[in-house]
Amino acid sequence: MLILIVAFLLTILGVNAIPYRLFSRQENSIYGKNATSYGPQTYGQSTFPAPSNPAEVSADQILFQNLLAAEWIVDSMYTSGLAFFTQSDFTSAGYPNNTYDQLQSVYQNENGHLKLFERAIDSNVVKPGRCNYSYGFEHIANKTEAVRVYMNIVSEVEIGSMAYLTGLAHQAEEVETLYTIMGTISAETRHLTYVNGQVLNVGDFVGPTDTIYPFPLQLLSVTKQFIVPNSCPAENPPYPSPDQDLPKLSIDIKKSKIQSKNGSLTLTADLKDTQSKNDLSVIFFQSVFNYTERATSLGNNIFQVSIPNLTSDKGNLIVALSNTSDVTKKEDIVAGPLEIQLGVPFLG
Repeated sequence: MLILIVAFLLTILGVNAIPYRLFSRQENSIYGKNATSYGPQTYGQSTFPAPSNPAEVSADQILFQNLLAAEWIVDSMYTSGLAFFTQSDFTSAGYPNNTYDQLQSVYQNENGHLKLFERAIDSNVVKPGRCNYSYGFEHIANKTEAVRVYMNIVSEVEIGSMAYLTGLAHQAEEVETLYTIMGTISAETRHLTYVNGQVLNVGDFVGPTDTIYPFPLQLLSVTKQFIVPNSCPAENPPYPSPDQDLPKLSIDIKKSKIQSKNGSLTLTADLKDTQSKNDLSVIFFQSVFNYTERATSLGNNIFQVSIPNLTSDKGNLIVALSNTSDVTKKEDIVAGPLEIQLGVPFLG
């Protein structure tokens, strides 16, 4: 019934929907040998037409290049974790007995996104390849601690995915690109429900909407920390493109109170010596709203700020340091962004 409804809507919008053929297992597919029958292994003819001028690299093609490069990071995060841990490791760390299977199911979706974004890039446009990645949990001897760090990363990445995908939807130039992003967001919503309900234990329904960040490439830039330097294929385009390469913004968990929306944050911004440290503000993004609070400089690039009265006291909060109290463009952000999970003591 859902397929018929989608086909009907696409017909109304003037898109000729061509149904996907049934999926079958292929060991040499992009899924690889670790795939299960849950995910699509082969793909039928694309629902969307090819670009009218494939020789020209459009803004949407660059958008898909960014998404494919980001998806490699996500895909590797799951394959690394599933290879490193067993279900008993998750159980010992206090997670449900089906955590390993759940993560494997999420992986199937994410791995399918690789093929989706790859096919959205025209054949004569560079398709970013896999780099080498390091997430930090691999070097922690204590398995229980390693599990917690890993699940922290999974949570940050999955929640961040919703924030940058919704931002990229605003940048899509072609309706076909928008359809592809919205279809991906639908899958990411299920991942987000899993993270909120079973990983963070803040409930399946957090806030009236997911948090949207208006400058998605800044969020993608943060994920560069997982890429091993000089490990990407030489032909890969810059990631993300374009990249502001903003200073990192981090939180001092011990000095911050993030279990309440009326708490406070102690932040460190790796600002350059030439950047002004005065008259800075912290912009709080939650749901489809943003709030501005004046930052108090404590010296040594350390800032303190009160958390305003937000839409919800649980769920995802994105903060960024700005040189203005009225953010209207990406250049107004001078450090960050940083994801914070309200109501969760361990995460931030």
